[in-house]
Amino acid sequence: MPEGKEWLQLDDFQVPRHEIAESKIKNYRNDEEFNFDGIELLNEFGKIFNIASHSFFTSDKANLRLKGTNAVIRGLMIRSVKLIIAWKDAFCERRVEIVMILSRCLYETLVNVAYFL
Repeated sequence: MPEGKEWLQLDDFQVPRHEIAESKIKNYRNDEEFNFDGIELLNEFGKIFNIASHSFFTSDKANLRLKGTNAVIRGLMIRSVKLIIAWKDAFCERRVEIVMILSRCLYETLVNVAYFL
């Protein structure tokens, strides 16, 4: 942990940012350019979500065990990261039927995370 810090911040993990200018989006010539940037953004989201899922959602340092709702949220976030990885693999291999199934599972999981938060 960086000196003088009580808790790690997202910036401490140095997740590479994939920024896309609106002008670039307007100049896409084919689906491959769009898909490349989409996958890169999904990679970034997955890394950030993975970091968050392994964080404790409590300010009580004396009791860092996960209980109740916090345990459910953490489990759903970890499931989301696994589904993102599987979705990317299926998408890159052009397995449309698998992508559709995983998309529904991922959406349902993220809705549940949002509900609990």
